[in-house]
Order: sequence, then C-alpha cells, then structure tokens
Amino acid sequence: MEDKKMSEQESLELISQVIRDSRKSVAYKAGSFSLIWGYITVIVSLLVYTGFALTGYHEVAWLWFLIPVGGCLAMWRLGLSQKSLKRTYFDRVINQVWMVLGLVGWGLSVACVLLPGTFSILFLISLIMSMGVTLTGCIASYKTYIGFGITGILLSFLCLVVKGEEQILIFAAIFVIMMIIPGHLLNRDVPREQVLNEKKQYV
Repeated sequence: MEDKKMSEQESLELISQVIRDSRKSVAYKAGSFSLIWGYITVIVSLLVYTGFALTGYHEVAWLWFLIPVGGCLAMWRLGLSQKSLKRTYFDRVINQVWMVLGLVGWGLSVACVLLPGTFSILFLISLIMSMGVTLTGCIASYKTYIGFGITGILLSFLCLVVKGEEQILIFAAIFVIMMIIPGHLLNRDVPREQVLNEKKQYV
C-alpha cells in the first residue's frame, strides 16, 4: 500500500511538472508572437500616420494591410525556427483563440474598407487584440501578461475619445504597452534554452 501511495504521488508530481513546463513553452512562444505583431503594427501605424501627415491622401490607409501580410510571413519564419519546441494542449488552445480573434479582426478591417466611417476600426482592433493578450496570460498563468492585456483593454477606449490622425498614435502606443513590453518581459523570464532543456526531459 505504501509503495502504491508513493507511486501515485510521483505520478501527480510528474503531471504537475509537465503542465508547468508546458506553460513555460507557451509563455516563450507568446513572447515571440507578441513581439512580431506588436512591432509590425507599430511600424505600419507610424507609416500610415506619416503618410497622412505628408500627403493628406486617404489612399494611404491601404498600408494597413501590410500588417497581416508582414505578420503572417514573420509567423511562418518563426514556426520554422521553433520546430524543436513540441506542441502542447495549451499551444492548441491559444492558437485557436488567436485564430478566432484574427478572423474577426480581418473581417472588421474589410468591413471598414467597404463601409468607411461606420465604426472606429482602431478601437475595435486594439480592444480585440488586448482581449487576446489577456486570455493568453490567463491560459499561460502569466500575471504580467494579464495585467498588460487589461491595461490595453482600458486604453483602447481612448480611440473613441481622440479624433483625427492622432488616433493612430494612440493605437500604436496601445500595441507598445500590451504587446511589445510584455513580449520582451516574457522572453526575458523564459529564455529559449530553458524551454528546450525542460522539453528534452519528457521526449
């Protein structure tokens, strides 16, 4: 009986350890994900703002579509570099969450082009992406990520208050706060080498 009890305890400890390590892997991947989409969004936002300021042409708004193009290409390259990282249940859940949010964001962007002036696209996109960051933090049990995500949700409402081209700068600042900063913090706290070493224990 005593041996069986010890065996059960060891099994539970092993399961708990695997879950903790899986969450570290998710945190590392989420950090890279945030940096890719955060930097691309900020760079394109500044390009659009500068284009409006210099030319005044509304056709500059087409530059926004550089975000999904650049982001998808960067994510493809990231996927190649992370082949050594095993996919976990948490990875699948987070991927599905972001897939749904991404499709909603894409649909809203297309609707904004077809129906200009109907709604504030920058408010909705920043709100949706901040919700994604918050949910990712909840799944990975990373409180800092949750905090920055909630901050992004609150700041997104500034896009309803600020009007004109300055709204683009607010939008860019929100992505710095809710994606770029937590992305760097995640990669600092969960280095790639640590994730790889822990993964090898269960292969």
